[in-house]
Amino acid sequence: MNILLVTIEHGAHAIPSYVSLDAGRLRDIGHTVSIYSFRGHRSLRNYLRARRDIRALALGADLIHAHHGQAGCVSVGAGQPVVLTVHGSDLLGIVGHQGREPLASVTLAVLTRIAALAADEVIAVSPALARRVPRQCHVIPGGVDLERFRPADAAAARRTLDLPPAETPLVLFAGGQNQSVKRLDLAERIVHRLAHTGAQLVVPDRVPHDRMPAYMNACDALLVTSEHEGSPTMVKEALACNLPVVSFDVGDVRDRLRGIDGCCVVSDRNLDAMTDGLASVISRRAKINGQGCVHDFDARRMTQRVVDVYERALRRRHDGRAHGR
Repeated sequence: MNILLVTIEHGAHAIPSYVSLDAGRLRDIGHTVSIYSFRGHRSLRNYLRARRDIRALALGADLIHAHHGQAGCVSVGAGQPVVLTVHGSDLLGIVGHQGREPLASVTLAVLTRIAALAADEVIAVSPALARRVPRQCHVIPGGVDLERFRPADAAAARRTLDLPPAETPLVLFAGGQNQSVKRLDLAERIVHRLAHTGAQLVVPDRVPHDRMPAYMNACDALLVTSEHEGSPTMVKEALACNLPVVSFDVGDVRDRLRGIDGCCVVSDRNLDAMTDGLASVISRRAKINGQGCVHDFDARRMTQRVVDVYERALRRRHDGRAHGR
């Protein structure tokens, strides 16, 4: 199958890491994959240019897989079957440096719903997002490379990354320098409140994905302070490394952490409760039993589920054309 992946640019990254990883896995099982990434930046001209480009690229594709509602808007009607994956902000709202942006959020949510209705098939990364899609859709969370993300010696990982020795509690923030959605500023405030414990915040930025297992094995907790999420892969990756997670109640995090001792989910974005939860977790200085809870999210299994949706979209389009004759 020849697949065109269409996505929006994320900050300084022209192609989101999860799209690159998905492309690699699809290629590994024999598919041909090309990627088109664009930055709408609320410019009609940018969207029109993207739509023109996609129509041209679609001539050599069997199917288009659009990631995010913005990509769906410029992909439907391009001449090939379209699978749309909704990730979160496209339905939950846009968060800027000054907080939520109501008008832009409502506009994007409406456009995403229109794209979902026009697409051949729709994937949501969590059940909560699926409930916002105005049609039946498939729930397929992001997968985890369980061969790469697995428990390893913490001391060796700290030496590899040149991080402080075992006496220093390390808190991992895996959202990079993102202030608007991932809220690095809140993570910094929470860890600052625990200065008396010697805790330090570790913020890998633009780090190759294959280096992230070392960070997860080196640290004592993953801190998630996001405004919203769909199904954050970083949480599942942390569980695969037996790394405790302290998180606001976003996306499907509560479901992922249910029944796992040593983790903490905080409702109502309460910073005091978040600080107390993180303090409790790092005081234990113990790994969790999370690896066994993520076997169902093996990346190869998730990729095959996505391919099944592709095949369903192709059949739907073929059957529609046959009935139209």
